Amino acid sequence: MFCLKNRKTECRGFTLAELLIVVAIIAVLVAVSIPIFNTQLKKASLATCEANRRSLKADLSAIYLNNLNADDVKTEYDLVKDNYTCPDGGIISYKLDEATGVITMSCSKHSDTGELIDIESSLKALGKATGNKAIADFYKNNDNKLPTLSSDQSFWKKLFGDAKLKNDPETLYWRPSSVTVNGKTEYIMYASAEDYPVNESANHSQWKGYACYYNGTYYVSSNKAYGGKNDTGSVATGTTNYSDEDLEKWLEEKGWVAVSTQ
Repeated sequence: MFCLKNRKTECRGFTLAELLIVVAIIAVLVAVSIPIFNTQLKKASLATCEANRRSLKADLSAIYLNNLNADDVKTEYDLVKDNYTCPDGGIISYKLDEATGVITMSCSKHSDTGELIDIESSLKALGKATGNKAIADFYKNNDNKLPTLSSDQSFWKKLFGDAKLKNDPETLYWRPSSVTVNGKTEYIMYASAEDYPVNESANHSQWKGYACYYNGTYYVSSNKAYGGKNDTGSVATGTTNYSDEDLEKWLEEKGWVAVSTQ
């Protein structure tokens, strides 16, 4: 509100147009600021997680160098792991190579060996990419690596328990298989034992995997290899049009079994 002083004081408030302009400016500033804030928040969480992993690694390495005993390292990890946590709720774990004494750390949210590194944002970035292009784009959207499932991490244990996999791969790699659902490109994420781009001519791994993910649900293959080990299941759709319910039914008919990871 402001006043004009002449023979008598006349006070005027802001007009509706002026108020709307101010509100619009504030809305623009908020819209611009939120993504920047979220990005910086993610970077801060990543930096904190990396620092905690380095500290925990130094702790465990000192224990092993002093005792050369893997059991002592496990005991120390169980004692101090709650002191080195991921801000985003990831699970920080370690892997000890007794032959070299090297300890490597991983986080299920952040590290190169994490099980689910930013899959959601990568899926959003794929757009309408299909087939091998989807895998190539997915790979690029994850900083030239694929999200992995490592055998010593708890998420794998939740999927497979103590079951043995065919050829006992130590690492599974998540990648997408595209399918059209109600006219929209959707993706079945599946975990196979072959990395991209180690063999670019077969980077789709014949559209087979040990585990898959669709519409918020994880599935594991019920196929068995010779000797009773878990074998891979197919995620090749063979056709391009499903409803949501039909696609989930199709997965079950292909031998995929839904599992809970909670």
